[in-house]
Amino acid sequence: MFFSTKEAARITGCTIRQLQYWRSKGLVVPVVNPAGTGYSAYYDRENLVNLAIVHYLLQRGYDLAAIGACLGHLKKLDAGYAQPEQARRFLWRWDDDNQRLIIEEFDPQKVVAVVRQGVFSMTVIPIDVLQENIQRTIENPQSVGELVMAKLMAAGWGQSPHSITVEGEVAAKNNMAVNSRSRRKNRAKADYILNYGHHGAIALVEAKAVYMDADDGLKQAKNYAEMLGLQFAYSTNGIGIVEYDFSSHITTERDDFPTPHELWERWSFQTFD
Repeated sequence: MFFSTKEAARITGCTIRQLQYWRSKGLVVPVVNPAGTGYSAYYDRENLVNLAIVHYLLQRGYDLAAIGACLGHLKKLDAGYAQPEQARRFLWRWDDDNQRLIIEEFDPQKVVAVVRQGVFSMTVIPIDVLQENIQRTIENPQSVGELVMAKLMAAGWGQSPHSITVEGEVAAKNNMAVNSRSRRKNRAKADYILNYGHHGAIALVEAKAVYMDADDGLKQAKNYAEMLGLQFAYSTNGIGIVEYDFSSHITTERDDFPTPHELWERWSFQTFD
């Protein structure tokens, strides 16, 4: 089974520009027409796993040089690590004895022993989880925007008098920008702002790729919600939903968004209790 550049980007949560750049650098090269331009290249399932690993490690602060070395070590350790049937985990850690990063099979007991030795520079590469996320996204071709909007509409947020603001502008109340240029520079946009009738915004939703975990956008959602003075913040990958309630400081996993009435009742009870 092969995937176009656009499909590979959607499935792995990367951008098309990233895929093209990584291909030009030889980091992850598509198996079909690797020297092609534009969208003529196609990736296989093993390519997708490597793209997912690159994306995963970039999010954890590694640069492309280190990630390329990591992929090289993985291939030496196990040439079949990226095959679809693999459900394994590897540990990428600093080896004090040889003063270098090494890749090895993940072993919880080994991790405990290494930590006891005072080594904390390590990263688990959960290929089993990456494989599951890839398969889930392949089976669900809808974009995260379509999935999120469907859930919001099902909860009643698109029914008058309630509404959904898509890519709503977020600006801190104490924004002291002194000119239009600096204001544009500091401007941020929330993926979705939920408005309860004429009362206005009551909650904020940040959406991440289906490939990612549902709570990956929660920190950003909380930051934006605080800037707007909202009580509820949500993060979702279109399938799972994670809610943060600023009044109770409780984080909750949900299958669906609350209805406008439910959220208003909770807001009113916590505000006027």
